[in-house]
Amino acid sequence: MAALGADAVEIEDLLFRPSVEADLSGLAAFVRDRRVVVTGGGGSIGSEICARVVALGAAELLIIDNSEPALFAISEQLEATNAATRLRALCRRHSRSSAADVFVRSVPPRRRFPTRRR
Repeated sequence: MAALGADAVEIEDLLFRPSVEADLSGLAAFVRDRRVVVTGGGGSIGSEICARVVALGAAELLIIDNSEPALFAISEQLEATNAATRLRALCRRHSRSSAADVFVRSVPPRRRFPTRRR
């Protein structure tokens, strides 16, 4: 079988947009020693955000998701890193509290960013 003539593929070819350099020092300053809430934390994007938040030194991470197996998986993955971040997980499906209620109780008022009018 003849080898296919393929050019090298760059990540930008797959994204259909230019890549963006992240300001890791700015992100670290924003997250370090703070309490962070990630909704959808058991999914592919959410679990990556959780891993980055832990790596950047958050004091506490509350992971909210609808899937108990996904929460278990990301919690186990993060605990295996032996990071100092305190981890908590909440499965919305099995909780009487809404995600909004948990957020309000978990995040200090000076770090809330409401996006809707009351």
